[in-house]
This record gives sequence, structure tokens and C-alpha cells, in this order.
Amino acid sequence: MGQSMRLKSIIKTVCVSSLLLGSTAMAKNYVYALQGFLIQGEQPEWNSLVADVQDSIDKKKDQDIVFKSAHNTSWKDICEEIRQRPPATSGDKIILVGHSYGASSAVEIAKCVGPDIKIDLIVTIDSVKKFSFKNSNLIPENVEKNINIYQTQDLLLTGERNNHRSDGLYKKIENIEMKVSMPTLTPHNMILQELANRKSMSKILNSELKSRSVDPSPSATEQASHNTKPSDTGAIR
Repeated sequence: MGQSMRLKSIIKTVCVSSLLLGSTAMAKNYVYALQGFLIQGEQPEWNSLVADVQDSIDKKKDQDIVFKSAHNTSWKDICEEIRQRPPATSGDKIILVGHSYGASSAVEIAKCVGPDIKIDLIVTIDSVKKFSFKNSNLIPENVEKNINIYQTQDLLLTGERNNHRSDGLYKKIENIEMKVSMPTLTPHNMILQELANRKSMSKILNSELKSRSVDPSPSATEQASHNTKPSDTGAIR
């Protein structure tokens, strides 16, 4: 009788421990948005994009998401933050979003963290290379997927349109030209407002942060859609 009670006690302890371990090992999503403005401060177009991202995150009550918006000059701090984090549990995701200098800084973060840390998605928006960076259109292999959105309407600043891998191919990279429909003298900045108005970032994040029950391996069709040369997918809708 005593042994039976002891066995029940052990089973109960193991079950409770398993539940506790399961809860602490819950998958976490980290989303970093890097502003590209030259001077850190208010930028209405950027604020609109961040609000769209935040709205998408707020609706995902069933997921643990850490969101941080920062200036592009903080890229080294973000790199160090990612590197110092404990090893990821199964299902953890890291997503980087950047505009202009922030976009090239996002790519630099992926290089900085090293090949052993996986970056699930980088969204580069009208990427402009900083003078101190090299090959900002070269997407490292630790980046699972890159969506590169650019415009060609600005007379002074147009984003990088040919993101690629080290072998020159476009594995899981989409280079997408976007037409800025709103009248403006600065399409490079207004592309942010256009994306916010179309809820494009919400759609991208909703697709990436989908239910854990969905098979993460892409189908052949999905793989083909992620191997795109510049403008192959046409203007984003």
C-alpha cells in the first residue's frame, strides 16, 4: 500500500513538472523594427508602419511576442541582445524589419549574430547601404527568408532591388517593386505610409507568425515563389 501511494506521488510530481517545463519552454517571437531616418526622432511615415506592426501583434493573443522599435544606430545593441539570449527553444522566431539605413542595418545584424543563430525573416524596405557596411544586398545563409520591397520613383533615393545569396541565386528571397500611389516628392519615405495604408506588414507578419500546428516546411509552390529575381513578382498589392 505504501509503495502504491509513493508511486502515485511520483507520477503526480512528474506530471506537474512536465506541465511547468512545457509552460516555460513556450515558443517566443522577437520582432525588431529599425528606423532608417538620418536623425533619431519623429517620422510620421515610420510611426504609421510601426502602428500597423503593433496592431498585428496585439491581435495575436495566443502567442508570446516581444516587439521593439529602434533607430538604425542601435543595430549593434540589438545584435548583442540576440547573441546574449539563451539558446532558442523549438518554434522561437526572430524577425527583423527595417527601412532605408534600418534595412541595411537589419542585414548587418544577421551577419553580426553569426551563422549559428537563425533569423527567420528580414523585411527590407527601400534599403540604403551605410558607408561602413559591405554588400548589404547579400543575404547571409542564417536568414531563412527575405522580403525586399523597393521603389524606383524617388529622384534621389531608390532602394536596393537585387538582394541575393552568396551564390548569386535568390533562394527564399523576394525582390518586389512597389508603386507609391500617393502624390509626394519623397517616395523613399512615403513607401512606409503606403505599406501601412495597405496593411502590408500585418499580412506579412500574420503569414510568418502563423499557428504552430501548421507544417513549417514550405511546399514546392511556396519554395518557387521565394526564388525571385528583381521585379519577378511585380508591384506589391
